[in-house]
Parts: sequence; structure tokens; C-alpha cells
Amino acid sequence: MSTTNEITPPVPSFLVNEDSLFKPTSASTPNKEPLTVLPQSRVDNLQTNFLASAKPSKLSESHPSGAQYFPSPITTASGTVTAKHVGPSTTDGTLPPLVGPSVSTVLIQEDATGLDVTNYTGPYKQLWHLLLGKTDIVSNDVVHAELISRCNTIISGLMFYDKPVGFEIPKLDQTATMKKKVNVAIMKTSSVQSSVAMELLCLYFVYEYTGIVISLSKLLPTESAIQSLADDINEFYKRERLCVLYCAQVILNSATDSNHRFSSIFASFIVSASMSSWCKWLCLSLDKIENEDEHIQILHTLALLLYHYGHFESVATKFVTEFKFGKRSLSNKSRLYAEAVLIYSFLQSGKPSEDEEIERFMLKHVKQLDENPYFFGAVVSAFATRGAHNEKIRTVIQHVPHPEKCALHMSVLLSEYQAQSYRNKHGLGSLILKCVYSAAETILAHYERESFGSPDDWNQLLNILLRDEEIAHNFMCEHPEELTLLYTEALMQFPAKIEWVLTFWGAICRTATPDVSSNSILSRLTEVNSVAMEVKEREMHLIRPNGNKEWVLLGDIDVAGILVKSGTGGVTVRDEPIIISWELDTPAKEVTVWQVLMEVVIKKAYSEHPNFKEKTIKRVCSIAQFIVEFSDTSKEIPETMFNLIKPVTVILRRLLYSINEPQKKSKYIVLLLQVVKAGAIFDVEFLLQAEEPALWPTPEVSNYVTDIILAYESVLNSDYSVTKTFLRNIIDLFHYGEDDPYGLRTALYAVSLHLDNPKTFCLTNLRTIFAHAVNFVLENIYPSFVRWRMSRPSDQFEIIRDTFRVFCNLFEFKDPWFNQLKDKCCKGILAPGNSLLAVLTIDGEKLQDTWIRSSKENQYLDQTMYYALYLMVYMADFDIRTLQMLDSASNLTLVKKLGKLVRHRLNPALPTLAMNLLRKIALELNISLLACFGNGIDSFRDLLLQRLDFKSEAIKLKVAVLDFLTVCAQTQPGLIQHFFQDESFTTCILELLDEPETTLPIASLALVRALFRKGNSVFKNHTADIWIDIIKPIKSLDKFTSILSKQKVISYTMNIFSVELYRSTVIEKEFSTALTQMLNSASLLENLMLSTSSKTPYSKKCIYSIKYFLTLVLSRPDHEMHFEDDVRELCLNSVAEEFWTYLEQDEYKDMIPPLVELMLILGPSNDTGFLEKLANGFPLYFKTATLPVQVPILTLIHKSIIAVKADISPVAVEGLVRIVTHVFYHASIIYDALSLDMVRPVLGVAASIMYGIVGSPHCKDWIRIFKHRMIVHSIVSVAHVGLEKGEAPEVVQDCLGSLIRLSRTPEMAEVLRSASLTSELYMPLAQYSSPDILDEKWMDVYLLCCELNSGLIEIDKFYFLEESLNFWTIHGNFVIMKLFFFYGSHQPLLPPNTRFKFSNTQTTSFFYSCCTSCHVCNGSIFSTMETPTTSDTTQTYGRSLCNIRNICLPSFTTQSSTSSNYQAYQIIQWHSRIQTYPTIT
Repeated sequence: MSTTNEITPPVPSFLVNEDSLFKPTSASTPNKEPLTVLPQSRVDNLQTNFLASAKPSKLSESHPSGAQYFPSPITTASGTVTAKHVGPSTTDGTLPPLVGPSVSTVLIQEDATGLDVTNYTGPYKQLWHLLLGKTDIVSNDVVHAELISRCNTIISGLMFYDKPVGFEIPKLDQTATMKKKVNVAIMKTSSVQSSVAMELLCLYFVYEYTGIVISLSKLLPTESAIQSLADDINEFYKRERLCVLYCAQVILNSATDSNHRFSSIFASFIVSASMSSWCKWLCLSLDKIENEDEHIQILHTLALLLYHYGHFESVATKFVTEFKFGKRSLSNKSRLYAEAVLIYSFLQSGKPSEDEEIERFMLKHVKQLDENPYFFGAVVSAFATRGAHNEKIRTVIQHVPHPEKCALHMSVLLSEYQAQSYRNKHGLGSLILKCVYSAAETILAHYERESFGSPDDWNQLLNILLRDEEIAHNFMCEHPEELTLLYTEALMQFPAKIEWVLTFWGAICRTATPDVSSNSILSRLTEVNSVAMEVKEREMHLIRPNGNKEWVLLGDIDVAGILVKSGTGGVTVRDEPIIISWELDTPAKEVTVWQVLMEVVIKKAYSEHPNFKEKTIKRVCSIAQFIVEFSDTSKEIPETMFNLIKPVTVILRRLLYSINEPQKKSKYIVLLLQVVKAGAIFDVEFLLQAEEPALWPTPEVSNYVTDIILAYESVLNSDYSVTKTFLRNIIDLFHYGEDDPYGLRTALYAVSLHLDNPKTFCLTNLRTIFAHAVNFVLENIYPSFVRWRMSRPSDQFEIIRDTFRVFCNLFEFKDPWFNQLKDKCCKGILAPGNSLLAVLTIDGEKLQDTWIRSSKENQYLDQTMYYALYLMVYMADFDIRTLQMLDSASNLTLVKKLGKLVRHRLNPALPTLAMNLLRKIALELNISLLACFGNGIDSFRDLLLQRLDFKSEAIKLKVAVLDFLTVCAQTQPGLIQHFFQDESFTTCILELLDEPETTLPIASLALVRALFRKGNSVFKNHTADIWIDIIKPIKSLDKFTSILSKQKVISYTMNIFSVELYRSTVIEKEFSTALTQMLNSASLLENLMLSTSSKTPYSKKCIYSIKYFLTLVLSRPDHEMHFEDDVRELCLNSVAEEFWTYLEQDEYKDMIPPLVELMLILGPSNDTGFLEKLANGFPLYFKTATLPVQVPILTLIHKSIIAVKADISPVAVEGLVRIVTHVFYHASIIYDALSLDMVRPVLGVAASIMYGIVGSPHCKDWIRIFKHRMIVHSIVSVAHVGLEKGEAPEVVQDCLGSLIRLSRTPEMAEVLRSASLTSELYMPLAQYSSPDILDEKWMDVYLLCCELNSGLIEIDKFYFLEESLNFWTIHGNFVIMKLFFFYGSHQPLLPPNTRFKFSNTQTTSFFYSCCTSCHVCNGSIFSTMETPTTSDTTQTYGRSLCNIRNICLPSFTTQSSTSSNYQAYQIIQWHSRIQTYPTIT
């Protein structure tokens, strides 16, 4: 932010290399002393290589605009905006410009000139989030470019915002424009100069504004509206000032952290910067603070700088010279803590040569040293090592009040900056831990311990220090001696005093790692060399003094189950009361330690009249607390240690009987709940023991938990410890997770999956306990957010957060047993006045403050919102109506609330979940999102485009935005159309297709596919080279690491091309070029191999997408030529190779149908070996396949038979016979049971295959199999069912065609004689022998029956006469009627006196009708017939049929072929051989 200042902002000496972009602007010399925290080789490498690589050309190559963090400039009413550098710039102008985001959030119509939002870099809040390294997609070049742009502001701190000398706020006159009014209002409110005010205005509108898109005049109609906007911008300005300091803290702390993504960049920044100048500007910034938060963060920034880089040249001197404590209130604890952190970091850092500077600092601020008790330990430590000769400092230290609280204050300071504290930002917790550790070691080494703290205070400090893994490791190695002495003294009092020993053990167990378990750590600690006893007056005769505080035992005694023999020496370890530690000859092993603890508690646990003294209670609580801490870090527990849990719970429960005070009772209920959880973690049955369920709510009986929550914590302000512990127990115990190592969770997981479990007897009880607990939470704790009177917001947010987590755990379970409970929870959670809606209404600025201005009050707010959104996702997955109910409860504002959450920028999980919920709403609910957003739709659109455009955004968030838009393309056409109104929308989507992060191109392709499916004209018209962009992902498949990702890219791309091929009649040149590249042999083969070689959840979809694509390509003659035959053959062989592999593996059977269909498209092979593999590979699989799967298999076989042109090998015939036999053998059953639409294709193709087999020369070898398998009878049965039902004439035709072909062999003709054709075919066929039958398909069936008769007469002759005459009896009249419709005149072909004999009147009538109707011989044949004698009936009949066949039919075939002619012709040729018949292809 530009400013003119009497103090020139510091210009860092980024000058170590001529190639560096960081150039000096003065004659100042760079730091020549390297970072001692970094190896010299690493520093040299950073200086010579990294900085040299960060040239503008690199940035330009990586992003079209030359900057990666922000997108290209926008075009305003005054033209394209030219970006410029904002803030103090170098004299040579080497700082590269960065441009702002492409947004048009507020169109300031009448004031467009001079108000360009792209003139400024983004907010420091965004930069801070970027530097944290939590964004996956951002590259090193982006961070480097940002630091180049912002280096002056970061180093100058708050001095950057200082006003120039003579600064005045201008006065407004009546002619002032709206822009001027707003500018002056911001200057007054935020006390900034004009240029900064204008920058704040622009940044606020780009990044924070959530209102509608209108002009400033309409947005700010009154003075109060202008002032309200100025107040909002002032809050934004305050956060910006803090974020500048946070950016500096991240750089200072992470430059030495090798695990940080950008540590090398930060180290380069540190090496190149002038650290003394940085220290100076931070000290001067203390005079420019506007609130206490800024003061504290400046102190923290100085602490990090001094601790890590105080050894740099002149840094300590500059700090001593410039730093001032300033006025402060001793009641402001946060300020005192921050000062303590600064003093510790300064006095504990620096080189020995800087001792004089440290001493000078102590003398300069000698009066302040006794005002803040929290840095007294640092002062004492520094005095002991660096200023012990200075009497003035000694005098001050001696007169500091309450030096004996030094250890206590160090413990408090560590607790305030512990790992879970909101104060622990940017490594401050680790910094103060190491400083206090060093100070404590120095104090213990140089002074008497008792002067600076009681034993309990020092033990508490050691307990906190041991929670650090490095300190605990050193402690296990007995270093340093001063701290290990504290542990040794505590151990020497075991078991007379066990509290601190167990506390130390629990702290060290918390540092367990996967390599070093808690059990292994404990085994090294619990080896005890001595036992202690408290000596009472009546036991003094058993001991004898043996020097100063030394004793000798005069007789054998039992100390907690351990025998101590007479003559053992001991030493006094405590005077009040007297505790003597006896040395053991043989150390007590681990098992003995737990036995000792058992002795401590077992008698009290099971005594009839327990009288618990304070000492016993403390011991039991110490054991309980240790068990709890051990269970949090360990997966296993020694059996002897586990045996302690039961008596501990018994004592705690008995103790509760005697306590009536709710506050005191709560303490022990909390401990009891934690111990029960620990026991249940190691053994699930522990939760189900007789007395333990009393701790869990039940509908019938009240218990400790319900009583204390309902009667005390829900009514009065308290710490709500029971409620919090109860909720955490539910979360920890009843949690769905396959990787969970604990017994209880594993048991419930087994229930959810219906698995066998050795403890199934208790699973029902576990579910019942969990259900009762959730019911109690729903009815009594969930309303706490809106009903309980809590004085501390932190308690309010913590309780409702854990409540949401309990519900999330419930919805994670897949067990249907919980469905009723889930339904009840959905209704209860969404009841009127619910807490979930109250959480969703929390202002977005408060969410930002949980990160920027953290405090005890808001430390859980961010997590609460996260679990609220997570719960909404779970409920929507269970019942989508819950979102509709919540929308109704919020007065139809749910969409707007979620839209505001999308704007949150510091925790990407919140906007990601909000986008997922909006996606579900768009997909499932019948509402218009365009209408729900109303006037705010422009702001929402610009926000999403920002999210997609910014390089620093989280990948998951970008994917969530793209998924949302993909759904909207299908269900919200109006919303998508509104997005297209921004010209950058198409460009943004296409640019994401070329992102290096693989999930983004996939999500972008899915969106493009959805847009094409719903109409691609708008999308295509925005860019000419769209097809070049679309094929970029599929052309660079190597960058996608997983097979699933590659298959998605292939599938989406194929779908897009398929839609274009299907809809476009005219192919564009660009599309044709891209299509040619897609059909390239190498590319297509690679895609086929990726689709078929590995089985993933997307494999089948990928194969089908390729199939549809190839189908459309082959249907277009203009593109079929690009798919050459050799390429097709290669593809077919590639797919077939995978096909044979899958056919042999049962787990891949579901891949066979899509592969078969793909091979159908690629075309059957004319290789007989391919057909043999099909015929012999399918029979076993075919029997278990479903009908939809059998169709493509049979079709592929049929096409392969055609391709080999009847050259079917005997091996292939065998397999084909088995397949067809299976089809027809079960055909009648399937036909009768299932829909004909499903059966017809299978039977039709099977019949066609039968036709191909019969035509093969190798078929005769398999006739006996046909006969044996009763395939003929099966075919007749199928045809019979079709005729009776009057359905599927095509199937009946194919069956009859197969029978005609089979009838040409004597063996099959013999089988057909026994097939009862009259009852099976001829009688059902009678219903179609009516003039009303107009369906030509059934007439074809009728004609095929005639052909079947003709064939059988020819083969069987008189053996088939009876069936033939039966046909005439049933259908004679219809045949005659049809023949008389055929007219024509022909000359007789035989002499008129030739006569033939007929056997009976019926036969005579039949042949007369046939002969006289055809008009070929004009009845001349019939006129020559005579009635035969009995002896020669058969012979004469045969001659007559032969004459009709040989004389009439050849002449008839030469006639014109009309429909009626053809029907008459078919009826006449009773025993002619049919040449063709309909088949299904």
C-alpha cells in the first residue's frame, strides 16, 4: 500500500547474487555471516541457485499473465487496466508487477475512472494463508513472486502504514463525488491517507463484499450507509495489519523448518534481508499500534526474530537501542505473557560476544524487570551466565517480590503456549518451551532450588517439559542432571508418595511414537531400586539412626507387598512427615510396581466400611489419571496394570456416595468416566460389567451423569466438565473406523458390517448403550447452545462442537439397526429454534477472527462450524429432505448462508463443505438457486470464479466448485447461463484442463462434458480452439498417477466427442483435427489398454464410453476412413488379449460384457482360432450369465461365424453346440417365466448360430448330440410358447428356420416326427389362419411352417404323411382361400390325357386346389390324376408330388414377385427346399 513517510521504509539487501531479482538500493553491505541454523553449503546453494532461478521469464512461462498467484487484469469502462506495483518500491524498478483478480464485484458506474481494483495486490490475509503452506497447488515460483512484491511491507511492519508529516483529512464540498465521500469516510475512520483508503476500498470490494452489484450511489444512499461501509472497511484494515505481522512470523519461524514446503524460499529471504533493519522497524512499529492485539503480535514477531536470528550482526545492538516496553497494565495477562516470550527469546539467544548487549538491556530496563513476574526466570538465568558481576542487576533481582514463585510462573507461561493453545502460532510454543527449559536448567545448576519454587512447583514444571519429545528423550538418557534429579527424588518416595512419579510416567508416555511404544517406555521407567515408607511414631523402634538422615532397619518389614530385610540401609527423603527410602538388593521389576499400586488401593476398594482420607483420595486420583494418560497413547496394556482399573472405579464410585457438593462431585465423575473409557478401550466387556452401565443414561434409571448435567451444569454456570467428558467418551468409544485398534470401536464396526466377532454376545448391549447416550444428547445437551446460560462462549462452542461430533459418529454407522435413531435425530436436530441453525447464522467475520484474532472465547468457533457442515452432509446423505427442512426453518435462507460460508478464506474445509451442500441441493431439491441468491448472484459468481482462478486456493475447494457447476449444468440451466455472462468463465474452465494437479483436469472435464450434454453451442462459441484444450488431458496421461484418474480422463473425453458426433451434422475443421488425433493408432491403443488392463470402479464406464465413441465414428463415412482396418485389427487383438485373461479369473467376470460389446464394435475377427477360443471359453461362464449378458456374447459368436464363412473347425463346433444346447434346453422355461423382450434376443441369436452350425461341413459329427440333448424338442417348445402367447414372431421365425435346416438330415427328421408338430405348432398356428391377421411377421411364421412340412415330406416321405394331412385338415380352407387370391393365365405344360390317381377325396381336393390355382399347367397335372388302387397309393401319391414340384414350381419362380404371389408360392412348395429365411443379426 503506497505511502509517503518521513521514515524511509527499509529496503532489504537482496543482493547476494547479480542474477537475483532482489537488488540493493543503497550502499549498505549484505550480511556476510551465514545462518548458523543452516549448513553453509545449503546457504550457498540458496544464494547462487535459487535466487538466480527466480527470473521474470520463469514466471511468465508458468503463467500467461506473468504472475501465478493472481490472474490477468480485467477490462473496465476506461479500458484494460495496467497493473502496477503497490507500496514502497526499489529505485531501479526491478520488482515485478502483480495484478489483481478478475472480478467485477461492484460496477461503480458513474465513478469508473480512477477506481481500478486491479491496481493492487491481494490482501495480506491471503498471503498469510499462502505462506502457511497448507495449499497443495501453489508452486515455489508463486510464493517467490509474492515475497518479491511484499518484502518491503513485511519487513517494515506497521511502519508501512504510518501517515506522512502534515497529514490532513480533506474537507468535502457540495460537488464531491461519491467516491470522494467514501474515501474521506475511510480516512477518518481508519486514520489513513488517501491512497491507502482507496486501496482498502478496492480490496474490500474484491475480497470481502457480499452484497449486490450496483453503483456506489445506489449502494450508499445516505451518510449513515457510507459510515457503515467505512466501519466495515476499518475492521478489514485492522485484520490486514495483523496479517502483515503473521506473514513475518511464518517466514522467521519456518525458514529453519525443513518440513515446511517453502523453507528454502524463506531461508533465501532471511539470508538476503538486513535482519538488523528488520528488528529496527519492528521496534519502531510499537509506537504505531492501534490496539493491544497488534502490540502482542509485534512482541511475538520480535521474539521469533531474536530467537532464530539474534546472532546476526548488529541485531542484538539494534534491539537494545530501539526497544521500549511502553505503558502496560499488569492485569493484562496476554501482554505480560507476550513480553515474557520476547525476553526469554532475547536473553536465551545471541552469541557469547553479545553478553555486553544483554547486560546493557538488563540495565536499561532494570525497573521493568520486577514488574512482570513471568520473565523473572529468564532474567535470573541470564544474570547467572552473563551478568553475575553487575551489582545493580543483582540488587534488583534480590528485591523482586516473591522469587519463590519463579517455577510456578514458568509453568503458567508454558501452559499458555502449549500445543493446543490458541496462543501457539507459528512455533511460539516450541520457542518458549526450549527457552524455559534452558532457563530452568541454568537456575537449578547455579542456585538453590527451594529459593525459586516449592518441590511441587518444580515437579509441575518438569511434567510440562516432559511432554516435549526431544526433552523426554534427553530425560530418558539422564540429561540434564538437574532435571533428572527432580525425578529421582520423586521416585525415592515411591510408594509412600506416588503422585509425581505417576505424573512423570504419564507425561513421558505421551511422547510415544510408532517406533517407541508407551509400553517400551514404561518398562524402562518402572524398574525401582528402592521403596519408601512413611514412618509413624509407633514404628520408630524398628529403625536406628546411622548418620545424617541415614537409617538402618532393625527387623524385616513389608512395604506395600515388598519384603525389606533387616539391616537394610535407608535415607530420609522427606522430613514432614518422615519418609525413609530403603534400598533394595534386587530391583523391583515392572510387575512388582503394579502389585505395589494394587496394595495401595485394593484394601480400600473392597473394605466393608471405607473411610477415605485425603491421602488415599490423592493416590487413587493419581493412579486414575495415569491410566487415562496411558490409554490415550497405547494400544496394549500389561495385565497387571489393567487389574488396577476395576478397584479404582470401585473407590471412585464409593467416594461419590459420600459427596453432596455438585462441584466437587463433578470432579470425581469426570475422573470415573475417563477411567471407564480407558478400561473399555483395552477390553470392550469392561463397559458392560454390572456396575458400569450406571454411568450411561438409560430411560429407566437416573445416574451420576444425568443427575449432574440436568440438575447442576444445565442450570448454573460452571466449567461443564461432566458434560464435556461425557461427550468425549461417546466420541472416542463409539466411533466408526476400520483402522481403529480399540476393542469397543472394532466391535461396533463389526456390527455395522454384520461381521462375525468373538464377542457378539455384547454387541447388542453396546448398541443399546450408544443409542441411549445419543438420545440423551439429543434431548438434553443439543439444545444447550440456545438454552443454557453460559457465561463463556468457549464452553458454548466446545459443547455444541462435540455434540455435532456425536451425531456425526452415529451417521457414520451403516448398521440398519440405527436407522430409526438416525431418523429421530434428523427431526430433533432440525426442530424449531435448533442449535444447528443458530451456528449457521454466525457472522463470517467472527469466523475469520478465530484465525486472525484468536482468543479463549472464539478458539472453538471454527471447529464448531466445520462439524456443523459435516453433520449436514451426513444428514443429507441419509435423507435429502433434511436440507429442505433446514431451509424452511431458516426462512428459505439456507442457500444464502452457505453462499456466505464459501467466502471464508482461512480454512478451506469450510467453503469446501459448503460447496458440497450446495451441490446436493442443486442435485436433489427442486428449487432454483438463481432465485435463492437473488441480487447476490453476481457476487456469488465472481466469488466462484476467484476461487477457480487463484493459484493459492486449495485443490479440494476448486474440485468442489467444479463439481457444483457440473451438477448445475444438468439441473440449474439458468444459473449456468448466468455464469456464461462472464466471458472469463469459459477461459477459466479450459485453463484448468492443463493444470499439473491431476484432480483439477478431471473435474474440469466432467464440467465440460455436462455442458456438452445440455447444449454446447454457448460453450463452443466462446473460444475457437476449444478442442485443442479438451484433448490436452488425454494427450498427457502420464502425469496422472492412478489408473482410475486416467480412466476418468479417457471416459470424459470420449463422452464429449461422442456428444459432438451425435449432434453435429457438419464437422468443424478444429474438431476434425482433434478427432484424427484421437483415432491415432498409438493413442487409441494406449487408451484401450488403460481401460481394459486394470479393474477399477470406473473400468466398465470407460470401456462403454470408448464403445459409444467408436460406434459413432464408424457410423460417419467422413470419419470412418480415419479408423483404418489395421488399426481396428490392432485394437481388437489388444482387447481380446485382456478378454481372455479376464475370462479365466472369477473376480473379473463383470468385465466380460463390456469387453464383448467393445469387440463387437471393433468387428469380429476372421481368424478361426478366435472363434475356437470363443466357443470353448464361454460355455462354463455362459451358464451363469444373465440374459442381458448372454445377448452380446451370442451376437459376437454369430458375427464370428459369419466372418469365418462357414469354415468352422470341429473344436469350435463342439463349444458352439454346448452353448446353443444350453440356450434351447432351458428356453421354454425361461421363455415362459420372463418377459419376451428379454428372451427374444437370446433365442433369436441362438437360432441364427444354430443355422450357421448346421451349414458347417463338421456339423454331421454332432447330430447325435443334438438328438441326445433334445435340442429339437426344446426349439419346438419355444416356438409353441410364442405361438400360444402371440408374442415375439421374430423368435418363432428363427426357431422354425433352425428346424427347417435340421430337418434336412435324416437323423433330425426322425426326431421331428416324435415332436408332436400338430399339437405343438399346427394347432396354435390356427389362430393366425384368418383374413383379419394383417401382421406380415405372423404370415411369415405361417409360411415357414409350410416350408417345414415340405422339408419333412421330402426326407421322411410317407412317415410324415399323417402330420402333413393333419396340417391340411386344420389349415386347408385358409390355404385354398389364399391361393385363389393369386391370378394369372398359363398354358398347360402336360398332355391333357395324362392322369394321376388320388388316395381319397380329401387329398384329391387338396391337390386339385393347389394345381388349378397356380395356373402354371392350368390344371393339366390334376386332370391326368386318377384315384389309385390301395396297393399303389403311396407310389402314385409320390409321383404326383414329384410332378408338381418339377413342373409347376420351376415355372412359378419365373413369375413376378408380388406380395400375394410370394405367399401363394410359399404355400404351394410343400416339399421344396427353402434357401433363405429371416435371421437376427
